[in-house]
Amino acid sequence: MPIIDRVRFAKPPLPPIYPRLAIKRRQSGLVMVRVLLGPSGAIEKCRVLKSSGYKLLDDAAIKSVKRWHFEPASMAGVRIRSWVDVPVEFNLR
Repeated sequence: MPIIDRVRFAKPPLPPIYPRLAIKRRQSGLVMVRVLLGPSGAIEKCRVLKSSGYKLLDDAAIKSVKRWHFEPASMAGVRIRSWVDVPVEFNLR
């Protein structure tokens, strides 16, 4: 199954929900989430590919990505199942 290197959204994604406890603890980082998209663009599976180093942020990233709407991949005009790697950044600015 192909891994798509460019995320395409059906509509702009909502910002990730930053856990209050993670803010209090001054935790930040990037979580790479691997998502299996079906031919309709629906999420079939979702998992942490690369951790931020903080379970709170990793869990929040998964929860956030599950709310997002993706465009499916296609080959020769036919929509296909594919994996896509989605970066989710938590930054205390």
